[in-house]
Amino acid sequence: MPRIRKVEVGGAEVAKEIEMASGKLVKEMIGFRTTVTAEWDWLPAETITALHTMLRQGGYFTVTYPDPATGETTAKFSISYPTTKIFKFNGTEPRWHEVSLTMTAQEVV
Repeated sequence: MPRIRKVEVGGAEVAKEIEMASGKLVKEMIGFRTTVTAEWDWLPAETITALHTMLRQGGYFTVTYPDPATGETTAKFSISYPTTKIFKFNGTEPRWHEVSLTMTAQEVV
């Protein structure tokens, strides 16, 4: 894989929110689900093909990512199909440019 251009680590809270008879909202926090978005300037066409083949098998994949709290973390993630913008040849090598993947954690922490 070529050098990664950008990694964004974020996520969303997972909670149940209900409205009481008084109209007051009450939220029960369950946890936080991490999302990671990775972007590359380009990826070889065969890498995109391999990603599609792997993702079509379904399931969760082990991902190691930079974690602001611990430095580096490994967890299971579902991975979206790659978003690509431009297909062109660099000499004789076919490449997809402006490629990104979004990964969503399986577990809530």
